[in-house]
Amino acid sequence: MAQVILPQSFLKKTMEKAREKKPVNPTDSKNIDSTVVFIDSTTVKNNTSLVDRKFYWLPTVKFMDAFEKENVKFLQNNIISYNDSLSNIALYSEIASDYIGPVRVSAGLTFAYPKSDTNTVAQQKLNRDKFLQKFSTGGGAIALNFILPLFTYNSQIFGITSSTGPRLSLDPPSFGVSGNKFANNVAMGANVQSELRGIKEVFKFTGALRIGYVSGNSAFYDALQFVGGNRKAFWLNNYTIGVNVKDIFTLSYTKFWGSGSIADKLKGYLTFTVSPEFK
Repeated sequence: MAQVILPQSFLKKTMEKAREKKPVNPTDSKNIDSTVVFIDSTTVKNNTSLVDRKFYWLPTVKFMDAFEKENVKFLQNNIISYNDSLSNIALYSEIASDYIGPVRVSAGLTFAYPKSDTNTVAQQKLNRDKFLQKFSTGGGAIALNFILPLFTYNSQIFGITSSTGPRLSLDPPSFGVSGNKFANNVAMGANVQSELRGIKEVFKFTGALRIGYVSGNSAFYDALQFVGGNRKAFWLNNYTIGVNVKDIFTLSYTKFWGSGSIADKLKGYLTFTVSPEFK
């Protein structure tokens, strides 16, 4: 889930605001704006309806003014992942988000159980699994995400969004990293998120897919217990299915898969996401 750090329906409300323009008479060629799109029941009655085009390439570029007027958001995305084999919980919290031009920028923190000081083989494996869960949930103790929406489509009952961008993460030694070094990693990837909505938008069935490529420093590979030729960048992908309630609560299951160096270490996680409307 952490590889897709986006609130549910994060483009939908702003896109609706961007399309809120006064209807024009379609017979007057000077008033036709091919980028303005909606169908309104009042304009239909007055024979001044417009064509509703709900699919947009690079929506934050096309409607940049609307996104620039968005307020800075706080505590919009809070992800709790549960690993039943470890009985371990990791929490990612997006503490703030904003837009720099068309790019959504967010900063987040990830919390999990601290590492043990023991050096037994069993404890080292437990430390690795907990670090991997934390990494899968938020990317690192401190994470900075950059997201550029590629396209979006919205209808009354269905929506889909694709985006791309890097995520930069950092783990101090006291946050589960062995030794006295900071662990850092960079993840590049592309995301696709979709949702099937009820008529009243109380319940939404959600799905997400991410294809990503991750590289890090030596401390990062140490924490994952990579050895020999495996100490290199790797593919990390996931899909998520879940159900959302009122754009606030989402219960979902995330399954990861990746390239050889990490494939045997990956697990699926039950995740619970809270996206309150704090501003």
